[in-house]
Amino acid sequence: MLQYGINEKDVKATGPKHNILKSDVMGFIKAGSLKPVVVKVAPPPEPVSSAPPQKAAGAPAAPVGSVRHVEKYVDIPLSNVRATIAKRLTQAKTTIPHEYQSAEVDADAILAIQSDLRDKKVAVSINDFIIKATALALRAVPEVNVRYSPESQQVSYLPTVDISVA
Repeated sequence: MLQYGINEKDVKATGPKHNILKSDVMGFIKAGSLKPVVVKVAPPPEPVSSAPPQKAAGAPAAPVGSVRHVEKYVDIPLSNVRATIAKRLTQAKTTIPHEYQSAEVDADAILAIQSDLRDKKVAVSINDFIIKATALALRAVPEVNVRYSPESQQVSYLPTVDISVA
């Protein structure tokens, strides 16, 4: 949009929750026969003098224009297992439709149960309760606990509820 000088308020959003989709922008460009605009960039600032800075009484010792040192990242070779996990997670994220939901809940009862269990030396996390509730919901609504096979183009009901957390 910046490349064509398009204001987001001028584009009709057709996506979920009134989000602008790529197709909305492409259609707007095509409908208006728009051409890329030349974006003027401000010239870079003048270089800082290489002369040593003058110290003033009580002034900081760092020279003007100094850049703090930034640590570089380190690449770590993957083991075969980690490479397989990364490949499968990437495949799942890029090829399987995802659905995201959020909700506010009153977790006082869960926190009370967690506290009682902690007193009995049983360690459970809030995540454990969420996974259990999800498993019970999948068992109660088997239409959601399915697997799609692109080869056969069929949906199969799964006989068990299996949840994995990475």
